[in-house]
Amino acid sequence: MAWHKTSDGSFLDHTGKVLFFSKDRFVNDICIGRCCFICGAEPASKVFNDEHVIPEWVLRKFNLFNRAITLPNGGTVKYGRFKVPCCQDCNSLMGRQIEDRISRVVNAGPEAVQKHIAEGNGLEFFVWPGLIFLKVYLKDREFRIHHDLRKPDDKIADLYDWQALHHMHCLVRCFVNGASLEKEVFGSLGIVSLSVV
Repeated sequence: MAWHKTSDGSFLDHTGKVLFFSKDRFVNDICIGRCCFICGAEPASKVFNDEHVIPEWVLRKFNLFNRAITLPNGGTVKYGRFKVPCCQDCNSLMGRQIEDRISRVVNAGPEAVQKHIAEGNGLEFFVWPGLIFLKVYLKDREFRIHHDLRKPDDKIADLYDWQALHHMHCLVRCFVNGASLEKEVFGSLGIVSLSVV
C-alpha cells in the first residue's frame, strides 16, 4: 500500500487517511484543535455526532445518563453530555470494532472476560480503557479551572503536557490504521472481578 510522509512527520496513505500522527499534528489538530480525535478530520469536512467519553452501553447499563461526574476542578457534568469531537464515521467504527465486542464480553461476566483475554484478545481490553482515558483528557479542554467568572478563563487542560499522550493516541488508533501491536507495547494488563453494592 502506498503511503507518504508529510513535512510534520505524519504518515498518510494514498487516500489521505492519517496512518500515524506526528507529535506536532497530534497536539495541534487533536489536542488544541477540534478535529476528530480518531481520524483528524476537521468539523467542516465531515458529519460529526461526537463520542461519549464513557461509552453509551455503560451509561445505559448503570443508568448514568443523568448522573454527574466530578471534574478535576470540583465541578460536575452529566455523563450524557460528557462528549468529545468525533466524526460520525469514526464513531460508528469504534462502535463496531471496539464497543460491540467489549460490551458482549463484559456483559457475559468475569469468566467470559478472562476467557476472551486468554484467547489472545488482551489488546482490545487495553484499547478500550485507553480510549476512555484519552477522551477524559480531551474533554478537559472545555472546563474552566476557576468557577469564578471574574478569574481568567484558563481551562483544566491548559495544565496538560499533550505530547505525553501521543503514545496512547498511537496505540488506541490501531483499530483504524490496522497496526499490529506486540504485547510489550502496551505493558501490563490486569482484570479484577468486583461486586457492586
